Amino acid sequence: MEQYTIKFHQINHKLTDWRSLNIEQLYAYQFEKIALIGGNGTGKTTLLNMIAQKVTPESGTVETDGVVQYFEQLNMDVDHDFDTLDGSLMSELGIPMHTTDSMSGGEKAKYKLANVLSNYSPILLLDEPTNHLDKYGKDYLYNILKYYYGTLILVSHDRDLIDQIADTIWDIQADGTIRVFKGNYTQYQKQHEQEQLEQQRQYEQYISEKQRLSQASKTKRKQAQQMSQASLKQKNKSIEPDRLSASKQKGSVEKAAQKQAKHIEKRIEHLEEVEKPQNEHGFHFPHNNIYDIHNNYPIIAQNLTLKQGSQTLLSQVRFQIPYGKNIALVGANGAGKTTLLEAIYQQIEGIECSPKIQIAYYRQLAYEDMRDVTLLQYLMDETDSSESFSRAILNNLGLNEALERSCKVLSGGERTKLSLAVLFSTKANMLILDEPTNFLDIKTLEALELFMNKYPGIILFTSHDSRFVEHVADKKWELTKQSIYDVT
Repeated sequence: MEQYTIKFHQINHKLTDWRSLNIEQLYAYQFEKIALIGGNGTGKTTLLNMIAQKVTPESGTVETDGVVQYFEQLNMDVDHDFDTLDGSLMSELGIPMHTTDSMSGGEKAKYKLANVLSNYSPILLLDEPTNHLDKYGKDYLYNILKYYYGTLILVSHDRDLIDQIADTIWDIQADGTIRVFKGNYTQYQKQHEQEQLEQQRQYEQYISEKQRLSQASKTKRKQAQQMSQASLKQKNKSIEPDRLSASKQKGSVEKAAQKQAKHIEKRIEHLEEVEKPQNEHGFHFPHNNIYDIHNNYPIIAQNLTLKQGSQTLLSQVRFQIPYGKNIALVGANGAGKTTLLEAIYQQIEGIECSPKIQIAYYRQLAYEDMRDVTLLQYLMDETDSSESFSRAILNNLGLNEALERSCKVLSGGERTKLSLAVLFSTKANMLILDEPTNFLDIKTLEALELFMNKYPGIILFTSHDSRFVEHVADKKWELTKQSIYDVT
């Protein structure tokens, strides 16, 4: 019999006024590698905090059998004790042995991971461990987790990581329950698609049968009505003796038709209702004159040099940005990707930009930016978009249930989604996105892929998510050795 290391028992925990976690019984077993997925705000981090005893459920219990190590997504506080860390791990992750005060976000993430991974524990919790990690850091993390000997629970939007590591999926449902699936994310996605197809087939069968029975009922009712009218005409005439029996027979037939109609209507009432599956919403960008650019290469860099302090990031580089393409900037942490995005946005010396190009830069909306208006109204006010377009973009981001909710009560994840909605609704023909997939759930990430693939202008972006880059990039430029190389 498998030995469990974590047990949830009769958990009921309120997350918001409209959302809670509801877990009757759930086990994590020794040596099981679990990917915990679900939308922003569904309770993934709360669940990890319960296991780590940082949050106590309002009702129910969480039992653990073993020491817990926990990599927290939003806690980037690091200590300065390098002596306690595994030196080979520090080297493999490319972590500099200098004060943590001068570390970049990516270096801090690596350092925090090294803190967690340097000490073995039988239960390991990782909340978005690949945020800010470059390819080299991610590859090393894959290898560490692949051979980890214990219970692993992983929250991540990185589908490659889940596919390589996870043998079990925990999917938090809309009602707060958890669906358990044995397999990785791709296998789970395929099963979900098959279930959607089967539900669509059953729904169509249900609608067809309901329409058939409704038509049969109408036909019987009509027959009964015609017979009733015929009987009424007979009453208004003098009825001869030999016609009396025929009139009584018509009345009996009329009653039989009424009875059959009622029986059919009862069958309709007892049909087992099948819900229509939630299909992906159709989406397209409305035509706007701002997209009418007749310059094939509206942005050109000539002999561009970029420095950060005394360090040269790019030296005398040249490039042309083609219109209507999605270009991914890739490279190690510290290669200069974000610095280059800022240089293009600011149009510094060495960068020539067509006057027709209008750039929007993706930035997370802060709580202070929120007004006490509905989410739908906020998007329409900020971007001057039509209501139909605003609804379509918000529906694709999974915010269809929050359209009338005040922006003042949005969660962090919902603000991230609204930030993306504002970006893609803005009147611009070039978008700049710096690591847009950080802190997104998988469904929102897939909606972002849809937007990017349908966007008619230029998108320049950075991402360490290889599957995301593969799905949306027309070109891939690598920053290395103070230069830029097309590695498409």
